[in-house]
Amino acid sequence: MCTIQRGGPVAKKSGWAGGRDVFTFAVIFAVVVGLWLYASIWIDGNINIANEAHKDLIAARGQFGDKFGAINSLFSGFAFAGIIMTLLLQRRDLRETHNAMGRERFDSTFFQLIQLHIDITSKLTIKGGSAGIEALVAFDEKLRNSDHDFVAFQVLQKLSDDIVTRMKDTKSINPTICPDLTLSEIANIQERLNVGVSFIDNYMIERLEYHKLKVINAYTAVAAQNIDSFSHYFRNLYHILKFVDCAEFLSESEKKVYTNFLRSQLSDVELVCLFYNSIAVILLPGRNGMELGYPKMQVLLKKYNVLQNMNPRSVIHPLHFKVFEA
Repeated sequence: MCTIQRGGPVAKKSGWAGGRDVFTFAVIFAVVVGLWLYASIWIDGNINIANEAHKDLIAARGQFGDKFGAINSLFSGFAFAGIIMTLLLQRRDLRETHNAMGRERFDSTFFQLIQLHIDITSKLTIKGGSAGIEALVAFDEKLRNSDHDFVAFQVLQKLSDDIVTRMKDTKSINPTICPDLTLSEIANIQERLNVGVSFIDNYMIERLEYHKLKVINAYTAVAAQNIDSFSHYFRNLYHILKFVDCAEFLSESEKKVYTNFLRSQLSDVELVCLFYNSIAVILLPGRNGMELGYPKMQVLLKKYNVLQNMNPRSVIHPLHFKVFEA
C-alpha cells in the first residue's frame, strides 16, 4: 500500500546527544556546588568573630548567612519550573504521538476507501450489458442522447461562432472549413440543417437558466432508469472527499495532497459523470429528499478542484461550466 509521507524522515537520537545531556548536567551540578563552596568560604573569610569586641558579629554572620537561604528558594523554583517543563514536554509528546497514530489510522482508512472505489467501479453495471468503466461510458452516452439538441451541441462547440453563424445563414456545412469534424459529424449536422436551424438557435442561447433546465430534464430522464446502479459509486466518492475534508489534524495543503491522489484515480468519463451528477438539484419521481450530488458534492468538487483535469470538450455545451459554477 502506498503512503503519503508528511515531511522528511524522523532523525534518531544519536549517542552524542545522550552524552551531551550528561555533560551538561555535570557542568550545571559542578557550578551549583562551586557557588555553594565559594559562598561558605567567602563568609568565613570576610566576617571575623575571633575578636571579643566583635562577638556581636556572630549574629551578623547568621543574618548574612540567612540571605543565602534565598538560594534554596531559587533552586527550589528551578526544580518546580523543571517539573512544569517536563509535564509540558510530556503533553507535547503525547499530542504528537496521538496525531501520529491518528494519521496512521487516517492513511489506512483513506486507502481502504480508494480500494473500495476501485472495486465499486469494476462492479458497475447498466442496462444493456456494459460493466465497469464502460458502464459509466454508457451512462454518459445515454445522457447525451436524452436531449434532441445535445448531440448537435457537441459538434457545434468544436466550431467558431462565425462558422456556426454562416452555417445557420446558408443552411449548409462546408467540410473544408471544419477540419476538426469527422465525416459522420458533418453528415449528422447536414441532416439536421435539412430539417431546420432551431438547434443552432438553441445552441446560441446564452441564458444559463435555459441550459440548466435542459441538463436537469436530460439527467432526470437518465437517472430515473439507471441511478440505482450508480448511487453507491457516487456516495462512496462523496464520503472519501468528506473524510479528507473533516480531518482536523490535516492542513489545507495536506488535504489537497490526498484529494489530488483521489483525482489521479479518476478517468475522464468519471469526471464528466461527477460533473453532471453535481450540476443541479435532480428530483426523481417517488424519491423526495434524495440528494444525488447537489449541493454537497458540488461544494467539495469545487473546493478541491477535483474536475481540474476534465477535458473541456467532454462537456456537452461550453456554458455548462458556468451553470456548474453558478
